[in-house]
Amino acid sequence: MKRKLLIIVTAACMLFSSMTVLAAPKTMPDGGTFDADYYAATYSDVRSAFGNNEAMLYQHYKLCGAKEGRHPYAVGASTTSSSSSSTATSDFDAAYYASKYPDLVAAFGNDATKLYQHWITCGKKEGRIAKAPEVKKEEEKSSDSSDLNENISNHSTLAKQMNYLINVYRLEKGRKELKLNDQLVTAAARLAIGNDDDGKSSSKVNGKDYKKLAKESSYEYDEIDCSHFKADDDDPNELFEKLQEEDGDMLKEKVYRDMGFAKSGKYYVFIFADEE
Repeated sequence: MKRKLLIIVTAACMLFSSMTVLAAPKTMPDGGTFDADYYAATYSDVRSAFGNNEAMLYQHYKLCGAKEGRHPYAVGASTTSSSSSSTATSDFDAAYYASKYPDLVAAFGNDATKLYQHWITCGKKEGRIAKAPEVKKEEEKSSDSSDLNENISNHSTLAKQMNYLINVYRLEKGRKELKLNDQLVTAAARLAIGNDDDGKSSSKVNGKDYKKLAKESSYEYDEIDCSHFKADDDDPNELFEKLQEEDGDMLKEKVYRDMGFAKSGKYYVFIFADEE
């Protein structure tokens, strides 16, 4: 009876222990930092194989877990190791950090502890990114992607017509033929959508900087200019005449290699650039 009671109590203790994560990982005999309770509670497959045997759990981490990108302790927990930093933060993903920086993998392998220690001691100062960007930021960045893609698709034929008319004119003037560049088309579409043509300046259209938009779409340029105006319809010839009226010198005197075109309502945007 006593033996049965002892077994029950022991099993209950193990179950309770597996559900508890220590706040302070400890330094192991070989110098590594490890929290056996955290490791067992976080990775059920490991717990099912080794229970809460600290030595076996740590051995699994060193032999397999580190290579698999498993964390040896809760990131952000204070540790008893003198090599750990009080600036520990939850904004760290060992697997992401390793995949982003091959030089660190060459130095530390996939040891999550060493990668984390590198980040808190050197990586942050070097401007390294320790975690994938938040999904929310990506969603914000592409919140208008549906409208943008639809706009570009709806006016692709007109863009090609304008590119043709501009090239005929430029070739007659002895200028380079322009290539319709997808990245500049996207930048032009972002400018066109929602603008009312309140005015224009050297680099901004209604508060939106076309130079910045081109850079954000990874287009590297030596020179870039923008022409924008309102017109009543989509007749290519009338639009070209309007473009000549607005920025004729830009067409015949400037040296460009690429162009982008977009429209929204009665608002038309042309971007001309020379790629680096």
